Amino acid sequence: MKKSVIVLAAAALMFGSQAIAGDVAKGEQAAKKCATCHDMTNAKKNKVGPYLWGIMGQPAGKVEGYKYSSAHMEKAGSIKWDEATMNKYLESPKDFIPGNKMVFQGIKDAAERDDLISYMKTLK
Repeated sequence: MKKSVIVLAAAALMFGSQAIAGDVAKGEQAAKKCATCHDMTNAKKNKVGPYLWGIMGQPAGKVEGYKYSSAHMEKAGSIKWDEATMNKYLESPKDFIPGNKMVFQGIKDAAERDDLISYMKTLK
């Protein structure tokens, strides 16, 4: 019985929470697309979009001094920027939060999203 529980627990850890394993250096290059509208430094300056320094692991809609769209704020309470959520958002921001202010159409390539998210996790 104990052996079965241990095997199930190990399987859950391996498959239940699949961490993104992107290339940080490639993600830093991909982030150049974001830098037009988002500050990604520890200066934490809002631009057209909110700064992204330290965003991973944080609840949505909480960047100080940034005026979010009402659509974003309506959904913000249910969003935490973890790998899975950021992946869905970056794939299609308008589908994830209809009516948000982000004009970027998204990143269709899953590997590029993984790389970008891996890089974003270093911004802390």
